[in-house]
Amino acid sequence: MPEKPGPQPPVEAEELRSSMYLSNNNITNLPNKSFDMLPNLEELILSHNKLELIDSEAFFGLASLKKLALQSCALTRVPIEALKRIRTVTYLHLDNNLIAELENVTFRGFHYLKSLRLEGNLLQRVPTEALIGLRSLEAL
Repeated sequence: MPEKPGPQPPVEAEELRSSMYLSNNNITNLPNKSFDMLPNLEELILSHNKLELIDSEAFFGLASLKKLALQSCALTRVPIEALKRIRTVTYLHLDNNLIAELENVTFRGFHYLKSLRLEGNLLQRVPTEALIGLRSLEAL
């Protein structure tokens, strides 16, 4: 009589996760490689935290990320270096922060970005150069 196969290990939860909701968690910093074990993550909601520091490689490994929500996080600037790691994003929410200015290169390389939310910040103007290359942008 053939042996029955033994129990199989469960599929890792990290492989299945497509959304992560971390709003209202008093998160103050995102260290390098905070999410590198979640390569299939498509949606990351970090809104309503008090983010003081986002390391340059905080989003390293998020090759499938489509939506990043950083609204109401008390950000004083756009974390350009960290965002360079997630060029696949189509929805970027930076609204209701304390961002006062945008650099000319802020969104360079975000060719897939469809929706960029900046309302409720301290911006007096948005330099045209900051939006160059956003060929898929539908809503600002």
